[in-house]
Amino acid sequence: MALQQPTPPIVMWSPRETDASRASWSFFRASNLATFPTEQTLLFTCYGARIGIFTNDTRRPSVLEALRPMLPPGWQPLPSAQGVCYYLVDVQEPEAGEVTYTVWMGSECLVEEVDQEVALDELASALHVTVSCHAPDDWLFVHAGVVAWNDRALVIPGVSHSGKTTLVKALVEAGATYYSDEFAVFDRQGRVHPYARPLGVRDSQGQVTKESVQALGGHAGTEPLPVALIVSAQYQPGAVWQPTSLSAGQGALRLLENTVLARTRSALALQVFERVMHTATALAGTRGEAASLALHLRALFARRVDERT
Repeated sequence: MALQQPTPPIVMWSPRETDASRASWSFFRASNLATFPTEQTLLFTCYGARIGIFTNDTRRPSVLEALRPMLPPGWQPLPSAQGVCYYLVDVQEPEAGEVTYTVWMGSECLVEEVDQEVALDELASALHVTVSCHAPDDWLFVHAGVVAWNDRALVIPGVSHSGKTTLVKALVEAGATYYSDEFAVFDRQGRVHPYARPLGVRDSQGQVTKESVQALGGHAGTEPLPVALIVSAQYQPGAVWQPTSLSAGQGALRLLENTVLARTRSALALQVFERVMHTATALAGTRGEAASLALHLRALFARRVDERT
């Protein structure tokens, strides 16, 4: 990519100050970008969010080349840095010792003087947050896992550490098409779009390993789909899946509880979720092992799709 120099000042909003608990967006000017010794730039857009990553790294390949495989799914290059949310990757190469990396999100330091692996992991995680917070209101991001069967989507809303990735993995291994383990991305018509990043599978020690859907023997979806089933399933060792059917309002509430920027986009969310619930059935319950529930959901999903059809 050709080197791009921004035209400061660039206005951005901080994703860390725009979660669902805030009623308004805070912003600041990119004062430290104007003086940063940029050598390379990576500019891209994803679901309408405009993002720029700048580094002083003079090496080839640079840290930005290492970052490319970790960018949010479906990203496209941008020709200009105007109006981007920006990140700085400050690479320090001492005459003696290891190369260190400091990552800035606007004027906020994410990590300081760490190795490349840690820096890239932190940056990649922050980029997903930025996309979800800065996508225009044509899109609504919900923390959820998503898979599909027979051109209908199954959505599993839940916060981090709720077990949704484990269940998504089991569903993919049971033959479902992979859409996301992090975000259900809804359009205004209530259809869910793919956000097929590598699955972040957490082990018993809390360590996260990235696994591609191909490594699981599955494949990722590409087309937007209507939702047929919403499953809110909290993991409890030894539990037997005996779900409760939720009303349309309760199903919409489960989605709203996990919506990024729920307060600032509440009117849009209610409009979208009303449309979702025209085609979807919602269930809630406590689950045991994911593999067992995946087989049950596959059969249940097929029946519900037939009934709706």
